[in-house]
Formats: sequence, structure tokens, C-alpha cells
Amino acid sequence: MAIYRKVNNGIYYFSIYVPGSSRRIRGSTGKYDRAEALLVEQTMRLATSRKSPKDHILKIIDALYADTESDRPDIPLEAVVAECERIGRNAGKRPSKYLSTRRGYTVARLGRWLARWRPDIKGARGIDRQAAQAFAAALEREGISDKTRAGVVGELASMWNILRREHDGIENPWPLARPMHVASRRREAFSVEEAQRVFAAADRAGHGWGLASRIAAATGLRYGDIAHLKYGDVVGDSIMIKPRKTQSYGISVAIPLPHDLRALIGTGEPSEWILPEHAEGYGRGWVGKHPFSAILREAGIDPARGYTFHSFRHFFRTQLSRAGVSDEIAMKLGGWTQRTTADRYDHDGRAKEKAAAVAAAWALTKNEAD
Repeated sequence: MAIYRKVNNGIYYFSIYVPGSSRRIRGSTGKYDRAEALLVEQTMRLATSRKSPKDHILKIIDALYADTESDRPDIPLEAVVAECERIGRNAGKRPSKYLSTRRGYTVARLGRWLARWRPDIKGARGIDRQAAQAFAAALEREGISDKTRAGVVGELASMWNILRREHDGIENPWPLARPMHVASRRREAFSVEEAQRVFAAADRAGHGWGLASRIAAATGLRYGDIAHLKYGDVVGDSIMIKPRKTQSYGISVAIPLPHDLRALIGTGEPSEWILPEHAEGYGRGWVGKHPFSAILREAGIDPARGYTFHSFRHFFRTQLSRAGVSDEIAMKLGGWTQRTTADRYDHDGRAKEKAAAVAAAWALTKNEAD
């Protein structure tokens, strides 16, 4: 067949043999209408046969693609993630559930900003360089780190690149909106005294932040995993889950809970959220209305120095090190598969062990010198 459609795809594709050879040329016509797609296919045949003057073929192509921007169907923002998934499946690449969820949160964040500041933009085609850079600037004003902003904008750039595979005329201005410099500084770890101040400030803030903070400090779980904890994830006196970030790798963690924290969590139906406000508001702007950065400031800690909720994960790893826990056990508890990654979270660095090693080596040096 000269033209054809792929599964779940409205666009027509062409497939023709180059005259005098066994080589086949395949490609997208960029047309949803069969008659227009046939014209594209016939034009490609003329071009490959070289029986028509070059300028004549170019005129035909110009006429076929002389449609204006308004003639092309837009892609509503709420349909961007699903469209990227469809295009990915057609290309033989199915995104993970985690990636699709993350993309959904990112597009929803963009949609909320557009609704407030650029209500004239309704779909993917309306995002130009000015809108992309204004959105990135708004993220910076919110106090979001350059690394996180680079991640958000990079995710949008990836999606817009996917859309361009099958939708003509879509700009991808997002690469120009990424921060020009991304600091490599790691997050800070709370000291024990700072963690206690954060607990107190979180209790005063309410909305379950006190319990969320204590779970993070005692387990090292990421905020997204804590927000989505259900009573069914607490088996006996342990939390047993597959962290969302590493679900595609099949990594599971089992983390015993201290008895006082287990009592604070309480009991409920296995399908019930432990922190319903966090679960229902995650990725929907709820945290923006109840920012953890405000809790940090209330505790006398400056978020600009690199402190976030994720600092509890650094705190957890550091405390394990200070307690003399082996690296193997620490990696199992934190769900780390790479030693180098686990080491980045260890702000103690086994200081006592290192000091003892240096002292022992120096003692040998002195003895040999004597």
C-alpha cells in the first residue's frame, strides 16, 4: 500500500520504492486527510523518478504545505502527556508509570501558571520563547533551586520534542529557558538540634507536616513516597514499599519503624492514606499553599542554604553512619544501588572511623621512626 496509517494514529504515512533500486523510502505525509496524503505520496514518486523539473516539484510541495498555523489542530495542555505516550508507543517506546505521572505533574504546573498569567495560551502550539522563559523565571521567583528548575524545563523540552515527531509547526522553546548554570551543590543535612526545631515548627504548621517530617527523618523516604503512604504499606512495625523513583527497577525497601513513631502513625484501612492532605494535594499545588520552606524559616533555617524536605533523607543517611551502621545495611534501608550515591548522602563520612584509621597509621609511623 502506497499510504497507510499506524495503529491509533490519524496521520498518513507513505512507502515507495526508488525506481531502479530495491531501496524503499518511508515517511510521514503530515496529513490527516487521505486525499491530501495521496498528493504528497504522488509528489514523492515524481521526485524519486526525477521525471519532473525540480522547481515544479517544489511548487507542488509548497502548495501542499501552505496551510497556516490556524489550520493545524492544537494539542490541549491536558492532552499533552497522553499524546506523548501515544507517539512513544508508535515508536516502540512505552514510558514507565513513574515517568508519565511526573510528566503529568509538570504539565499541570505549567497549566496553573498559564491560567493565571497567560490565559490566551490553551495548547502546546501557543508556547513560544517568551512564554517559556517567563514560566522559568516564575519558578526561580518561587525559590526553586536551579537544579529543580532545570529538571522541570528539561521535562517540558523532552515532551515538546516528542510532539514535534508527528505535529508540524510546533516550536520547542524550552531548551532556551533552562538555567544557564546548574549548581552541583548537594542538599544539606539537618543536625539533630535542627531536626528537632523542624519537628516543632512542623507541628505548629499542622496539615500533617509534623508526622511527615518524623517519618522522613526515621526512614529516609522521599516526600513523594511519604505523601502516598497507605496503612497497607505498614506491615507489622515496618514500612514496606517500592519507592516511586525506582519502581521501574523493581527496588523494594523494608524499613523498621521506631515504636513511638509507629504509635503516631496509628492504624486504618489498608487502602486509606496515612496523610490524606498530602496524597490528594501532591502535584496539584497544595504544597505551594503550605510550603515546607515556611516551616524551615519558622525553625530558623534558611532554605537558600540548600535545605529542603529532602534534607531529611541526607539526615537519615548521616545518622546511620554516625550510629556505626554498615554501608551495606544503609544502602538496603535507603534503597540505594550505587555506593557513590549513598556516599553523597553521608555527611558524617565515618569521621570517627577515619580518625581512628589515621591515628593507627600515624602510630605505626612514629614507632618505625623510633
